[in-house]
Amino acid sequence: PQPSSPILPGPFHEDPNSTDAEFTDASERYYRTYHSVLNGRPCTADGTFLPHGTPPTPAPLKAPDDWSPYRNRIEFEVAEFAFK
Repeated sequence: PQPSSPILPGPFHEDPNSTDAEFTDASERYYRTYHSVLNGRPCTADGTFLPHGTPPTPAPLKAPDDWSPYRNRIEFEVAEFAFK
């Protein structure tokens, strides 16, 4: 059988009744599906969707001695050194 031509990505569209996934198989065929809820749309902490184009909420300020997820500055600097 003749391999079918790959499905190329088209313009973005939002369908509330669809699923969302994109991948290429071993034959380099492109696939795209959509999900009705897990769509990556920005929302508030309680799940209310924000209007299109709304900038993200700024991250909360941290204390100057907060090295999370590390326990202290030494752990942070070792990780930074090891993975830079």
